[in-house]
Amino acid sequence: APLSPRPTRDSSSSPLALSPFLSLYLTHMDALLSAVADYKVVYDQPSPDLDTCKSMMVNLRIQLTTVNIPAPNAVVSGGSGSKEASAAREIYEYATFLSLKAGDEKAFERAMTQLKVFYLDYSKSLPKSAHADTLLGLWLLYLLSQNLTGDFHSELERIEDQNNEFIQYAITLEQLIMEGRYNKLSEVSSSAPSNMYVPLTQKLIETSRHEIGDTLETAYSTISNKAAQKLLLFDNSPDFNAFVLDREWTVEEDNIVFSTGETEVPHVDALNIIANSLRYAHEMERII
Repeated sequence: APLSPRPTRDSSSSPLALSPFLSLYLTHMDALLSAVADYKVVYDQPSPDLDTCKSMMVNLRIQLTTVNIPAPNAVVSGGSGSKEASAAREIYEYATFLSLKAGDEKAFERAMTQLKVFYLDYSKSLPKSAHADTLLGLWLLYLLSQNLTGDFHSELERIEDQNNEFIQYAITLEQLIMEGRYNKLSEVSSSAPSNMYVPLTQKLIETSRHEIGDTLETAYSTISNKAAQKLLLFDNSPDFNAFVLDREWTVEEDNIVFSTGETEVPHVDALNIIANSLRYAHEMERII
C-alpha cells in the first residue's frame, strides 16, 4: 500500500515557537536598545545638538513604557529582567547628563529622582554602573547648591560606597560650609573631579554668598565695600558691584548701608560672626 504523506507540524504549535505577545515584546526591547545606541552616537559627539538630543530622549522615554521593568526583588543578576532594568537605568543616566549640559536644573532633579531608584533599590540585582559615583556626587552637590542641607545628609546616608573622589568632593564642600570656611570654597572648586561639577559648584558659591549677604544685613547697619567684597568671596569689583545691585543694597561713598544707625565697631570680627551664625543655622537644620 502506498505510504501516506507524513503530516507536517505547524510551527506555531511548536514548544519552541514564540507566542505573538512575546515576539512583540522582544521586538519592542530590540527597538529600545537600538534607539539607545542611536542616541549615544548623537550625544557623544564633541558638540552635540541639544535640541536633537532632547527630541530623541523624549522618544526614548516613550519607548521605555513599552517594556516591562520588574521590581528590584524580581530581577536576577545577569538573567531575568536585568536587560530591561539596565536599559532603563542607562536612559535615565543619559537624561541626567543631558539636563546638566542644557543647564535645566528641574529636569536634572526629575531624572535623578528616577535614576536613584536603580542606583539604590536595584543595587543588589544589577552590576554597579560606571556613572553611578559621578552622578550621585553631582546629586549631593546639587542639594548643597539648593541649600538643602538636611536632604544632603539623608541622601548621603543611603550611599554605601562613599570612598571615591566624587562623593568625597561633595562631603568636603559641605564640611567647609558647616565650619564657615567660605573662603576655601573657590580653592576647593578648582580641584573638581569632573568638568560637570563646575556649574553646580559655582551655584553653591553663589548660594553661600547670599547666605552671607543675609547675615550681613542682620549683623551690620553699615560695612565698607572692601570688607564686604572680601567676606562675599569676590575677587573683582565688577562682580561684587553686580551682586550689590542685585541685592538692592544702598551704597554711600565707599560703604554699604543696610539700615539707619551707627556704624559697627571697627574691631568686631565680622567673619567669625557670620561663620558662627551660619554654622548654628546648619546644625539646627541637620538636627531637625
